[in-house]
Amino acid sequence: MKKLSVLLALLLVFCQLSACSSFDRIRFGTAGEGGNYNLFGKAFAGHLAEDTDLKIEVKSTAGSAANLRLMSENYLQVAIAQNDMIDEALKKGMSGFQAIASLYTEYCQIIVRDDSSINKISDLRGKSVSVGEAESGTESNAQQILSAYGISDKLLNKKNLTYAQAAEALEVGEIDAMFVTAGIQTEIVESLAGKTAIRLLPIEGEALSILMDSYDFYEKCVITAGTYSGQDEDVQTIGVESVLLASETVSEEVVYKITKELYDHTSEIQSELPFTLEPALKGITLSLHSGAKKYYLEAGIEIPAGM
Repeated sequence: MKKLSVLLALLLVFCQLSACSSFDRIRFGTAGEGGNYNLFGKAFAGHLAEDTDLKIEVKSTAGSAANLRLMSENYLQVAIAQNDMIDEALKKGMSGFQAIASLYTEYCQIIVRDDSSINKISDLRGKSVSVGEAESGTESNAQQILSAYGISDKLLNKKNLTYAQAAEALEVGEIDAMFVTAGIQTEIVESLAGKTAIRLLPIEGEALSILMDSYDFYEKCVITAGTYSGQDEDVQTIGVESVLLASETVSEEVVYKITKELYDHTSEIQSELPFTLEPALKGITLSLHSGAKKYYLEAGIEIPAGM
C-alpha cells in the first residue's frame, strides 16, 4: 500500500511538470496595472472564458523579463514579452517557452511635463527619471536609449516605478520624466495628459543611428500628432514587437484553442483596447508552439522558415 501511494504521488508530480498536463488553470503573465500587457491580458482572458473551456488566471508581474523567468521556472503557462527581451533571454540560455503570435508594436515613449525645461533626452542628466519596474522591458529599453545619449545610471536619479506610480509622481513634480514602452495610445499616458500638459521627447540624430545599428530588434516609429491630448506634432521614436508566448509544457490542444481565439476574435478584443491589436508572425525570433503552428497551417497563414 505504501509503495502504491509513493507511485501515485510520483505520477501526480510527473503529470504536473510534463507536457501531458492539461493545466486546469492557466496562469497568464502580463505586467503592472496601467500597462497594455495587463489590459490585453484581462480582455483576452475574458473572451477565452466566454468561448472556451479554459480557465485563465491573469497574473500582474514586473513585465517581460519577469515573465520569461517565470515561464522558464514553469510558474506561468502563457505570457507576453517584448521581442528584444526574448532575444536576450535565448542568448542567456533560457528556455521552456515558444511563440504563439506577435500582438502589436510597442513604442518607446519618454514623457515630461509640458512646463519642464527638459527639451531633449540629453537634458535628463542629473534628473529624477522613472525607467519602469525592475525586470521590465521598459527598463531595458531605457538603459539602451540613455546609453546611446551617453547617460549612465550614475548621471541621473533612476527610479523603478510602475507606470501608475510614475504617472502620479510626474503629475505632482516628484520626478522629471518617465519611460514607457507600450502600444499606443497608452492608457496611462493619455490619462496623465488629461490631468496635466505633457510632452514626448524624440529619439533622433546620432543616438537614433546608434540604436538602430546596435540592436536588430528596434524599428523606427512615429507617434503621430494627436495620439495624446495636447500633442500637436509627430514625435520620432523606436519600437519593439510584443509577443504572446506559451510554455512548452502546455498541450498542443490548449495552445491551438488560444491561437484560434486570438485570430477569430481580434476585432472583439480590439474593441476593449486603446491600442491597435494586429496578430501576426512579425518580429518573432523563436520557434512556434505546435498548437499555434497547427492553427496557422489550417488557416493558410504562411509560416516563415525556421519557425
